[in-house]
Formats: sequence, C-alpha cells, structure tokens
Amino acid sequence: MKSGEYIREKPIIYQFPRRTLSLYDLPVSAGTGQFLDSDRFSEIEVGDEVSSSADFGVRVCGDSMEPLYLDGQIIWIHKQETLEKGEIGVFFLDGDAYVKKYHQSDSGI
Repeated sequence: MKSGEYIREKPIIYQFPRRTLSLYDLPVSAGTGQFLDSDRFSEIEVGDEVSSSADFGVRVCGDSMEPLYLDGQIIWIHKQETLEKGEIGVFFLDGDAYVKKYHQSDSGI
C-alpha cells in the first residue's frame, strides 16, 4: 500500500436556507373567540416542514377543531381573499379571530 491513498477527505457541509415567519402572540380560537392583536408577534425560524406559501403563524386555542388542530398547536396561514366551501380559514367576527371550516348554506355562513 502506498501511504496517503486512504486519506479521508474533509466533508462538505451544505447550509440550507432558512426563513423567518411571524408567529402572533395571541391565539385564534377553535371555540369561543379570541382577539388577534396584529402588533404583537415574534419572528421565528422555520424549515421546509412549513409550506412555502405560509405568510404567518398562529396558535390554536380550544378544542372544537380536534382532531385536525389541537389546543396550543401552531398553524401556518396563507393570506388570501376568498375560500372555497370546505376550506379552513381564520375568520374575524366582532374583533375576535376564529379558525373554522368555511360552510355556506341558505341560512348563512
């Protein structure tokens, strides 16, 4: 054997780009309603597990959306103007924010 033939090469470490998103301090309600304060949030670093279309995050407060969303879970929100029937969104009513499935019938939304 020739000396030096089996020298270990120095590994290359690739840095994957990370991004930060706003996580609002006050949760959205999956029950009785919660005021979403647009000025109180923190920036957190997220990875590929969060959709690239996410614009911000909120925590769920309550259990009416279980088992899909659990109390305390962070959900990542994509801002858009409209929802299709059956889609889940954050809704504002009388200053409170709710996470609910959109359903429209003859009796209302």
